[in-house]
Amino acid sequence: METVPIVIVLYPILEPIALSIGMNPIHYGLVFMCTISIGMLTPPYGILIFVNSKIAQINSKILIYSLLPYILVLLIDVLIITFIPEIVLLPVNYFYK
Repeated sequence: METVPIVIVLYPILEPIALSIGMNPIHYGLVFMCTISIGMLTPPYGILIFVNSKIAQINSKILIYSLLPYILVLLIDVLIITFIPEIVLLPVNYFYK
């Protein structure tokens, strides 16, 4: 799915679940959007890979293999953001409390 339909359909369904387990809404939104961005980069859907391979006029398989280290870094970032919410919420708490 595209990013906008995912947000319109899944966000309202998953937000009450996240809030019921005690997740901060800002933290939930950031994790949600980061995982969507990884989903747009990775196969089988990976619309960004196919668009960029057409723009650069290279084979999408070559682009996928060259993006693997970056996708690995993005996955590590999402894991850090997910399991250490203080990293995300520290600036928010500093400026808005």
